[in-house]
Amino acid sequence: MIPIGRGQRELIVGDRQTGKTSIAVSTIINQVRNNQQILSKNAVISIYVSIGQRCSNVARIHRLLRSYGALRYTTVMAATAAEPAGLQYLAPYSGVTMGEYFMNRGRHCLCVYDDLSKQAVSYRQISLLLRRPPGREAYPGDVFYLHSRLLERAAMLSPGKGGGSVTALPIVETLSNDVTAYIVTNVISITDGQIYLDTKLFTGGQRPAVNIGLSVSRVGSSAQNVAMKAVAGKLKGILSEYRKLAADSVGGQQVQTVPMIRGARFVALFNQKNPSYFMNALVSLYACLNGYLDDVKVSYAKFYEYLLVNKDLSIMYGTATNKFFYMYVQELNYVVRFFTLNHPIIKAEVDEMLKHHTHLFLQHYQSKMNAIKSEKDIKALKNLLYSCKRAV
Repeated sequence: MIPIGRGQRELIVGDRQTGKTSIAVSTIINQVRNNQQILSKNAVISIYVSIGQRCSNVARIHRLLRSYGALRYTTVMAATAAEPAGLQYLAPYSGVTMGEYFMNRGRHCLCVYDDLSKQAVSYRQISLLLRRPPGREAYPGDVFYLHSRLLERAAMLSPGKGGGSVTALPIVETLSNDVTAYIVTNVISITDGQIYLDTKLFTGGQRPAVNIGLSVSRVGSSAQNVAMKAVAGKLKGILSEYRKLAADSVGGQQVQTVPMIRGARFVALFNQKNPSYFMNALVSLYACLNGYLDDVKVSYAKFYEYLLVNKDLSIMYGTATNKFFYMYVQELNYVVRFFTLNHPIIKAEVDEMLKHHTHLFLQHYQSKMNAIKSEKDIKALKNLLYSCKRAV
């Protein structure tokens, strides 16, 4: 949906406690699986720079990265709220300097700055103590240069220069969803796009609370996987129409059109509390886009995806010998990545697999959920799910 290429600068912006750090940390964690599947020279080295955060938050993020095995490729730099303003001001520059060290040696580096609004506050402190003339919101006149000289150091070198890259994910905190604030507009004008997190979506239970309408990537589809590009193009149109129809039907009866049916299931699939592997998400979105989830209840959409990714239903009901299922087990993800879902042979196999999975799901799970009338039925369903999990 929002592709980020190597050497790009993508801003993560939103109010306090809306999941900005979670997106950045999930991006770092996702690199672990990718790094295990490629040559060590092409592995992405992550640098997480914490600016003005509490020590407990930094310790929590460190424990999380260690639990996922991400510290092998990750450096955590922290200038906490207890540190002097000078250290908070210098921390991002130290992080990008380390990233440039790897870039100049042909490596790929991801730098996360959490967050630049606190760096601007520390710079304002220093400037006022030095009695420099204050400007808008008491920031000094060169506060734009403060962030531009940092983010412009993110780049991708040509193959003749080694082909290394530094990708920047700056984080900026807003106040009451005000994206017109001074620091926010400065950083938006510097970066190549932004991921906007909406407080209303967050309080409504959507994780991550990304507002698709206000989020954009100026690099666009040129940095996107070919298979995801084919799915995301149609997906954005359906989601925008769904948002419009949902807003118009507030307080009234909703007309069950195709955009309403599939849009609601897309939103359910986007509700991810944990990092999700790219190719698994691609196959799930492809299934929803082509109507395989139309008869699946919205509340069951995530479990449909879970069973699809883990292949529980097909294993449990003895269909693992089918040609299309065998192909999916034998790393269909790699086949899809290199030949795209539109390949005539691949598309036929994927459609057959999804058709079979949907039939099993509706027959053995959703129908049993609808037929629950007593505690005995609930116990039988729990036994079914336990057997399904044990089969994998």
